[in-house]
Amino acid sequence: TNLRALGIFDGQLYEATSTSTTVSRVLSVGAGLPTTTLQTATSLPGLPTSGNYNNFFLADIDGSSGVDTLYLTEDSPGTIRKYSLVSGTWTANGSVSAANVRGITGTVSGTTVTLYATSATTLWSIADVSGFNGSLTATPATVASAPANTAFRGIDFATVGSVVVVVPTVTASPPSS
Repeated sequence: TNLRALGIFDGQLYEATSTSTTVSRVLSVGAGLPTTTLQTATSLPGLPTSGNYNNFFLADIDGSSGVDTLYLTEDSPGTIRKYSLVSGTWTANGSVSAANVRGITGTVSGTTVTLYATSATTLWSIADVSGFNGSLTATPATVASAPANTAFRGIDFATVGSVVVVVPTVTASPPSS
């Protein structure tokens, strides 16, 4: 297998994998947050095993306990897919195009999910207001483009608190003769 991403959602460890034979899966690993080796990884039921999964974001938006909505990135063909957990099976709820998309994270406010996704060159935001089991039809909005000679490799939120981070500016100049 080719581990693409790990995530913890609602106290459960998940992973996305893809193999050279293009078998892709999103799996739950063990029960909760495993602390020992040799855990059983179980594919999420209903998801297709073909494609090129890279990353995922899980959310709880139906008002009941536990995650029920999955957003999954595929860089080829450049798609963010939405799935809802309906009667124990993950059911497709549409997709949006985002060229070469890899990284994804999001926030939840009621039944609205705001996604943030990246390719090597672009950071997008996508507002999904369709709610649980609704069709994803939003249009990605560009938030930022990577500067020359840099690339986005993923995205996540970080708590900063009261820490001030200083990033130095690097200036290149030709050597003197």
